[in-house]
Formats: sequence, structure tokens, C-alpha cells
Amino acid sequence: QAIAARIGGFIKSSELYFCSIQSGNNDYGTDKKVMLPESKAVFECIRAFSDNFQGVLPVPVKTHCDNFIAKFKDQFDVNLEQVSRNQYLALTKARVVALCSLKSEVDYLLSDTQQQIRSTVERSFLHLQRCLVADLDYKNKWGKAFENGEINCEKLGAVHLLWHGIWAFKVNASGGRTDLVLGNDIVNPMEEIQRSSLGLVLTEWKLAKNNDVKVKFDEGKKQAQSYSSGILAGIELNVTRYIIVVTEKEPQLINDEIINDITYRFINIAVDLDVPSKSSRQKKEAE
Repeated sequence: QAIAARIGGFIKSSELYFCSIQSGNNDYGTDKKVMLPESKAVFECIRAFSDNFQGVLPVPVKTHCDNFIAKFKDQFDVNLEQVSRNQYLALTKARVVALCSLKSEVDYLLSDTQQQIRSTVERSFLHLQRCLVADLDYKNKWGKAFENGEINCEKLGAVHLLWHGIWAFKVNASGGRTDLVLGNDIVNPMEEIQRSSLGLVLTEWKLAKNNDVKVKFDEGKKQAQSYSSGILAGIELNVTRYIIVVTEKEPQLINDEIINDITYRFINIAVDLDVPSKSSRQKKEAE
């Protein structure tokens, strides 16, 4: 995201620059002093990003970045002292077009990955709830975890998500990532995560036993908001954070909340869910 923001910022600057030169106002040599050095700095960020995160970038994104660097390196590595003054504008335009093209393509490739991660997470929670209804052993295991506390539930939940290819983590005290199963901090390099999963997802697990579901959701949301590690483009769901409240029975649902363009998604997992047929039968017996 930081790279995308820097490219986006440069593109906005270039728009102002091109508007200014339409009136012939380029007396301060903005192209050589600002636009060309800044475009070079952006290119170096892209080159460093591709090298440093080659093990965690999705293959299509990595391939496109490598092709971009190979294709345009001569254009960005050129010594400006060897470029004539009347070529500055043409070189600036060429670099802006190249960077716009890169951002557009990478945004498209990453958006496809984001949707795939999000759909998989939703399916994994649906699968978990249905397992608790259909599989007595699964239900008993979760019932025991529910009685033993929050950490036991988040460990089982993380393992279930990994079964679907999702590497779940929670926020630690410093705002970084903590593995839900092993309890250690998740730091670079992340080759194991890249090799074994579809992506990283921030989850906060809470237990609610006394109709305090909203309170627990707010607690989890507050913890999720403290996340301050840089988003890993391509392998981390960047606009949705999941607050999972584990209850014994199904509670009243809570609406998702959007704060600063990030959705805090409410998920309820009921370890002893009353299915419709059972609920109807109990109601008739009571009558």
C-alpha cells in the first residue's frame, strides 16, 4: 500500500505539473529539479519492493513488476546530465505514463486476489458453523474449548481457517502480528505463509457468555484498530478485519462497522446452535 500511495502521489503531482506548463510556466525547471528525480525515486522503491518481497508477492504481480523493471530501467536509470534540456518534458511524460500503467495493472491483479481471500474466509466460517451442527465430535471439541477460554477457541479457529488456506493472526501489544496457534510474532520473511496459504487475515476472537455480545464485539474492534504493521500487498486482506464472537447459542446479530475505509466484520460462531427443526419441535412441546 505504501508503494501504491507513493505512485498515486507522484501521479497527482504530475497532473499539477502538466497543468502548469500548459500556460508556459516552467521557468523554475520543475521537470529536472522535481519531477524527474521523484520519478526515479519511485522507480527505486518499486525495484527494492520487488527484490525484498519476491517470496511473498503473488506470482502475477511479481512477474509484472519484474517485466516493468526490465522494460523501463534504461529510461529511469538514465543520467540526467546527459539528457538535453529540450528532452526533459518528453522523458517526464514517458515516466508518468509508465508508472500509471504499472499501478493500474497491479491494482487489478491485487483486487482479484483480495476478492478470492475474502470469499474463502466467508466460506470457512460458514463451514465451521455447519460442522458444529452436523459433527458431534466437532461440537464437543468446541464446547470444551468454549468452557476453557478464549485462547482455546482462537487456536481451533485458526487451524480451521488454515484448512481453507487462510493464515489468521491477531494484533499484539505493539500493533504487529501474532500467530494464533503458536503464539509467536509473525515477522518477515514470510515464505512459509506464501507457500502454504492463500493469504493473511486479521481476526480477533472473543467469548460471550452473558448476552454481552456487543461489548465483546467492541473490545475486539478496538484491538483490531490498534493494528499498525504495514499491509503486505497481495497476501493480506487489507480492507476487512474479522471480529469473531463465540457464543453458546445464536445471539442477536450485530451490524458490521466501517471505520476509515476498513470494514470490521462481525462473525458469530455458536457452539450449540439450535437448528430450525429442533427449535420448532421444542416450541410445539412447550405448547
